[in-house]
Amino acid sequence: MRLTVVGKSPAWQDRDGACSSYLLEHEGCHLLLDCGNGAFAKLRCFVDYAEVAAVPETRDEITRALVARERAAFEAWQRKDKAFYADYMADDATYFGPTNPYLETDPKVNFLPKFEQIAERYKIVDWQMYNPRVQVYGDAAVLTYNVQSVLDVAGRPMQYTAKVSQVYVRQGGAWRVVHGHESMNPGAPQ
Repeated sequence: MRLTVVGKSPAWQDRDGACSSYLLEHEGCHLLLDCGNGAFAKLRCFVDYAEVAAVPETRDEITRALVARERAAFEAWQRKDKAFYADYMADDATYFGPTNPYLETDPKVNFLPKFEQIAERYKIVDWQMYNPRVQVYGDAAVLTYNVQSVLDVAGRPMQYTAKVSQVYVRQGGAWRVVHGHESMNPGAPQ
């Protein structure tokens, strides 16, 4: 097995360089890892690109996928799509909600059976994500963002801004939330 550094530049490529990228070769199989800016052109110095068996997801692709999945979760909440949430959360997910001081656990036991009632009580009227940032660590990623929410809570309007952190893991080919935390900003209604 051989690992070749195709690129080692920081966020921007050095002259005649490429950003982080690695070529893993084993028994005639070629795998390109972390294909940074300029790496594809430099790859030709080592192997014909047609011989590369796979190019895993880039960080940008993972970022787009997780932001889209998070947005889809709020759309699913509005539709009361319980099946989406059964796939969205890991079996052992935990959550700190904006109005509950206690850690919520075991969503398959404590959340999904009551999903329809909870979604009916906390109706999302509007939800906007700002400043999303994704940090990727192999098959785990952390999504953080600011949110502005408008809810109907049991017939009463509620508007607030908050900070959100979601920890995702890749399980069975899908990104699932293993921990979520939403904290209202100071001055937000409780």
